[in-house]
Amino acid sequence: MGHGEVRDIRTAAKLKAMGVRRGWPDFILVPPTGQLHCVELKRIGERLSEDQKEFKLFCIRHGIPHSVARTFDEALGALDSWGALTITLTRTGARP
Repeated sequence: MGHGEVRDIRTAAKLKAMGVRRGWPDFILVPPTGQLHCVELKRIGERLSEDQKEFKLFCIRHGIPHSVARTFDEALGALDSWGALTITLTRTGARP
């Protein structure tokens, strides 16, 4: 489930009415075991908001895996460490 994005004020109001909360991660993974795994995506140099820091602390306190990924490789690394990847991804050279 993903819900992080840049949005206009009307979209933000709709999402709030639907129950999306500030600070929640961009992706919440729920495997068959039921253990939540959270991934927050950030651009290089971008910092977590105070709400996001609070959510990360909540996860740490409750043993919920949480990762802040700033690159594709960091996101894949988190998913791989959680055993969430069942395929092998390989990178190839640039396409012509």
